This record gives sequence, structure tokens and C-alpha cells, in this order.
Amino acid sequence: MLFSNIKVPSASSKDVLLMTSLETSLLTDTLVSSSGGNKSTSSATGSIVVTPHVFECPSNDCSGVSGPLVECTTNTATSPCAVFPNKVTFDERQQTLSASLNGVCTTTLLVLTCATPETIDLLLSTTSAHSFNFVVHNLSSGVYQVQLQISVTTTATTNSVQVGAQVAVGVGAGSLVEMIIQAVVPFDNITLCGSSPNSGSSPNSCGP
Repeated sequence: MLFSNIKVPSASSKDVLLMTSLETSLLTDTLVSSSGGNKSTSSATGSIVVTPHVFECPSNDCSGVSGPLVECTTNTATSPCAVFPNKVTFDERQQTLSASLNGVCTTTLLVLTCATPETIDLLLSTTSAHSFNFVVHNLSSGVYQVQLQISVTTTATTNSVQVGAQVAVGVGAGSLVEMIIQAVVPFDNITLCGSSPNSGSSPNSCGP
């Protein structure tokens, strides 16, 4: 959905900071109808996930004329084009509505009849604007294109025949800013934390 080109100089200790923002929208609607004490459930789930991808531009040409772009994205700190984090959930919601109702009962000639079900409807709509900073580590000199992949997922389930569930996901305005950053003296480079959590009494080499 969003992309931008950037030229990385040959100087050492260069990384790229990706500043991203995106307006997102989630709408979930769950409706249940129950009678006779039977349980009715409706669920609606939606999410929006942003994943950066880094491509090398052959002959410093990102138009595709000089050849197809070659993706070099990894999530290993020692590898070129390492992107941290590799993906971020910008918006997510899980909504579940359940009801166990006896319904509206009427009495005729001392006979109790419960035939009309009660209905509960919950509508929840959320629109949010989010931003996140990604780091592209260990890029060598050259021209690159950064693309933001916007993934959306929707799931709606119900066990109620008379009613149901629905979900809608949308994205609006967004921005992508690329900035070359360089570690300063006395630091040699930017160190990315490993996958192992810090379980000791003192901070590890990349922070608490």
C-alpha cells in the first residue's frame, strides 16, 4: 500500500529508520437470539497487520526497467536487510456476544407458553490512527525500495439461525518516512536485542 525509495551511502554503521503511520477502522456487529434457555453465541474478529519489506534495486533503478526488484528482508540481526520488528499489529478486536434467555412468556387458560425469543444486539465500531518505528539494520550501500504490506483478516461466526455476525475492516490515510541513522561515538553501531528474554538480575547487553 505504501512504498518509498532510499539511497544508502557507503559509510559504515548506517541503519534506516522507518516511521510509519496508518489510519485504521474496525467494525464488528454481533447479534444473538435465544429462547427456552438455549445458549446463542455470535463472534466477530478483525485485525490489521503491517509488515515492512525491503527490496534491492538493480543498477540503482527501482522502476523495474533494469530488472525485477530483489527482496532481501530478514529478521536476523547479523543478516543484511534485517527489519525489527518484522511485523506489528496496528489494530485488532475480538468481540463475542452470548445469551441464554427464556424468552417472552404468556399465560392462556393457566397454560404458560414461552415462544417469542428475546434478542440482544451489540454494535461496536472503532477507528484509530497508529504509528510505529521500524529499524532496517545492516544495509550495504545502494538504492533500496521499502514497501509496507497491509494485511487484514476478518472472521464472523454464529450458532444462531435467526441472526448472525458481521465484521468490516478498512484502512485510510497513511504515511511512510525513511531516515538514515548512524551511531555516534563512543558506540560502534546499533545493537538489536536477541530473541532470548533477560532472566538475570542485571540488564543484558541490549537493554533491560
